Amino acid sequence: MSGKLAGFISLSETTELALEQSDVSVIAATPALPFLIAERSKKAPQLVITHSSSRASEIALQLSELVDQVAEFPAWESLPHERLSPNSDTVARRIDTLINLDKTRVVVTTARALLQPINQEIIEMPITLIKRVNTDFYWWVNTLTK
Repeated sequence: MSGKLAGFISLSETTELALEQSDVSVIAATPALPFLIAERSKKAPQLVITHSSSRASEIALQLSELVDQVAEFPAWESLPHERLSPNSDTVARRIDTLINLDKTRVVVTTARALLQPINQEIIEMPITLIKRVNTDFYWWVNTLTK
């Protein structure tokens, strides 16, 4: 653990051995989950799926005290059949999480967020700004929507 509380936490040898074995199920109380996830993240990146966005935010906050490189992958607030666009902050956080996935030790999300579509082109799209003297609004619209 490399977060703020990393030096204060230690697990028993039995718990550490159980976490190392992939065929062992560990049943733990809810308050112990961040500590167990943090321990597992030492060996490999972890994906934590929760039932609600409030629980995902809560676990992400708890884990950020124990582990560096924790990211939250939020769900869109709008449903697919609604004619509303997702909040720009949510879109930005989703893109940021996907772009920095290789640097992240723990990703916390909801089941709903995992089921929502992800546009692969957004992650791979390079952004280059061009310095132009006389650029009008329609030029930007045409250039950015190609």
